[in-house]
Amino acid sequence: NCANIISAFAYKQQDGSGGIIVQTQDREFNHILSFKRNAPWEAVSGSFRGSISDALKTATEDWGNPSSFDKEQLLTKLTRTLISISEDPHAGCALAIMNKNCSPSVFAGMGDPWKVRNGNNPVTLSSDQLHALMAMDGATCLFLENDKPIIQFRRLLTGDETQLSRKLEEEITGEGSRKWSSALAAGRKEIACVITVSQDGPIHLYYKGNEGKIAVERKELS
Repeated sequence: NCANIISAFAYKQQDGSGGIIVQTQDREFNHILSFKRNAPWEAVSGSFRGSISDALKTATEDWGNPSSFDKEQLLTKLTRTLISISEDPHAGCALAIMNKNCSPSVFAGMGDPWKVRNGNNPVTLSSDQLHALMAMDGATCLFLENDKPIIQFRRLLTGDETQLSRKLEEEITGEGSRKWSSALAAGRKEIACVITVSQDGPIHLYYKGNEGKIAVERKELS
């Protein structure tokens, strides 16, 4: 809705990538067009945004609808952030969503925990802050604590290789540590799913499928 836009600007980075960003009445900044180096301009499609949003909703189903925060608003912000990171040619991330009553203590931190001035509640962080923090080395973990959302950064994902489906193991052979650690972690009972963004753009969902036993599978969100 153009009536909600209060400012807009186009940008081009040194590597030849760029895009258009608009600011809406709620003071959120949103990419509406983007292009990578030597690639055509491309609008963020509704189906792409919807597939990410649906994955987040499914992963947080067992959280219910806590009265302490607006869950839909949080998932919308995370969807925007994942898309923003996918459009950044220098960034990638891994987002592990924990099941209810589970904490990321099963994953070691990479050094002292990073602390944010306005706390580790993702509701209070802007999309720009989430983008910068989630794109750091290590994984981001999202979980509930006393029915309030908490987000932690720079966690080291680990898991059990025996829980990978045969198909997935073949797909990620030769891939980097982000995809392998995400796939392994997704097999843990504490994890609902892991969503990864590669530096070359694709967003993948790692989740427990069905192959006789609970085996981790992967699909690209597009």
